Amino acid sequence: MFKIMLFTIVISTSQAYAMYSGEMAEIGIFKQGKPIKLSIEETIPDSPNREKAINLLKSTRLELVKTNESSSSQSASKADVGYNFPNLAPWDLLITKFIKDKYESSNLRPNLGDWGCGHGIFSRHAVISGANPYVIELHKAAAEEANKNIFGAKGYLPDGVDIKNLYKAFHGSVTCPQKNFMDRKNAINVSFNVLHHLNPSDGDLLLKNMFENTVSGGITVVVCDTPFGSPVAADYYNQSLSMKLKYPGFGVYNSSKIAFKDNLDKKYTALQSIHRPSNEEIQTLKTGQAHNGTYPKNQHLDDTKTIFVDDLSGKADGNILGELQPYYYQNYHALINKFDYLGLKEIVEAAGFKAVNGWYTDHTIDTLYPYDVETDPKLCRKSKVVLVAQKE
Repeated sequence: MFKIMLFTIVISTSQAYAMYSGEMAEIGIFKQGKPIKLSIEETIPDSPNREKAINLLKSTRLELVKTNESSSSQSASKADVGYNFPNLAPWDLLITKFIKDKYESSNLRPNLGDWGCGHGIFSRHAVISGANPYVIELHKAAAEEANKNIFGAKGYLPDGVDIKNLYKAFHGSVTCPQKNFMDRKNAINVSFNVLHHLNPSDGDLLLKNMFENTVSGGITVVVCDTPFGSPVAADYYNQSLSMKLKYPGFGVYNSSKIAFKDNLDKKYTALQSIHRPSNEEIQTLKTGQAHNGTYPKNQHLDDTKTIFVDDLSGKADGNILGELQPYYYQNYHALINKFDYLGLKEIVEAAGFKAVNGWYTDHTIDTLYPYDVETDPKLCRKSKVVLVAQKE
């Protein structure tokens, strides 16, 4: 667990209180029972720099950010520190629309906590929309990038607004955050794609910390992976539900991935099996660093065999698939959690929150679909679940 704060900006107690003490009871946008589709334009307040800010946010693409720029695409998973999720992700737009509405209606910037902020792309958007973010990230390189990205929003804010007074970036753990991070309470707390990297006890700690850090009437938003991506994952999840496990999606997911050398866009991924780790095994695993391809690989889990097969006869050592065209093969394990809406609702409410609403979505679309409405799989693969809860 890290307890090092990277960057410190002093904000007085009275300033901080003013920024989160506004009314939070009106949360109408989160109670909509129909699909929600928003645009970046709807999330940016009026200002002379509005169009410039919109263009900045639209330029962000989903990409793997590496700590070692000399790394090849084949070995990126050994050096990367996280994904940049685009500002077009529907959960980003949902929250920044809420922030913008609060800011414009009260002329106060709500305090925001971003738990596991990655490279700070969401919080950069949030500060432009009208929030004052405190962000925390376990991986030092990612935390440094978050500071740069959020500070880089200075030229896109209304004239006269000093970015240095609006945020702090922390290098630390969401399960054991620094006192300075916890001392400021937030009207909005978010954790995007973090909870599913934690083991059950650490997941409980994250939600407990978020509850403690949320003001009365404030909201929390959690986004996680779902078990709907494959029949194997769905069967495992349903079996675990029947066992009444609190975290039924927790396990070691064993997958294989193929990418053809001459066409890296042509990829195939298959989930082979899922193993439920014992309590003893869990103690030896460094969750949060185990998801191959997202965070640095873990020695206890990594079983990757990386090879380009160039022998078109199919006889080369390592050509385990017998493919005649060169390919890159990866066999890997990922220690991860998966949730459906009801499962996520149960653990979030166990932490003290009251669920308001939830949706399913994925990275390839711009729409949130209500959790209780049947969705055409061709429109939405339901790879992500989004839950909004309130501290009453």
